[in-house]
Amino acid sequence: MNASTPDDDEPTSFVGKTKALVKKHKGKIVAAGTVAVAVVGVLARLHDEMEAAEERDAVGVEDFSEVPLVEVPKRSASGLHPVKGSLVDLGGRQASARAQENYRHDFGSDLPPGKTYRPPHSRGSVKV
Repeated sequence: MNASTPDDDEPTSFVGKTKALVKKHKGKIVAAGTVAVAVVGVLARLHDEMEAAEERDAVGVEDFSEVPLVEVPKRSASGLHPVKGSLVDLGGRQASARAQENYRHDFGSDLPPGKTYRPPHSRGSVKV
C-alpha cells in the first residue's frame, strides 16, 4: 500500500496531505514562523534607524569642503630617533646596580624604591 493512498485505494487529496504534514511538523512550523517575524521586526527597526540617520545627515554639513581638516602628524616608521629616559615600576623587585648608577649619574639622587631607570637612548635604524 502506498503512503499517499488510504485503505480503500483512493488517492488522498492535496488538502488532506497538507493537513497531515502540518499536523506532523507543527512545532517546526511555529518555530520557523516566530523566527521569520523576529527577523522582519529587526530589519524594520534597522530601516527606520537608517532613515533617521539619513535625515540627520541631510540637515548637517552639505559641502564637506567647508569642514576644516585636522593635520595628524605621522610617525616615522624607521629612522633613528631619541627616546627620553623613564622610571619603570618593578612591582616590588629591586633595581640593578647599573640602573641605580645611571639614575644617580643623571639626577644626582638615589633611585626610588621599587623602580628602575631606563636612561635616554636612541631607537630605530640609521637610514642609508
